[in-house]
Amino acid sequence: MIREVGFVCDLCGRCCTREFNDHVFLLDYDVERIIEVAGREVLRPAPYYEFCDNLGRFYVMGYALRNKSNGDCIFYTMGRCDHYTDRPEICRIFPYMLHREEDDEGNLDWRQIGGLNQHGLYHGEVGVEKARKIAGNVKRYEVGK
Repeated sequence: MIREVGFVCDLCGRCCTREFNDHVFLLDYDVERIIEVAGREVLRPAPYYEFCDNLGRFYVMGYALRNKSNGDCIFYTMGRCDHYTDRPEICRIFPYMLHREEDDEGNLDWRQIGGLNQHGLYHGEVGVEKARKIAGNVKRYEVGK
């Protein structure tokens, strides 16, 4: 599917804006790395509640990047990412993610997210090795392996 879609980032930055995303969820290793390079102040609790206890208290798990007042990613400045080399894993795999439903044989299915033909280039050439690397990164992001 990765090779079929052929997504190639054209550095438009739209995925960094509120127009496309209102949050950037972070994995544990993203949090550690981002604290080292940008400090804790760029983090916030993940924006959606995971569960509520019997006293009505809501709980979240994990962290996300803070947003600027206009809703854009805190790292997005003048059309570019201030921390591109240290960007979170989700930014590295966008727009690919694993669909969490299994088929009859127990395989996870690919799906594309993000606005088709609204950012980046599609139907570009993605080599086998690059596609494997993207697939490995998506798997690590989604299932932690």
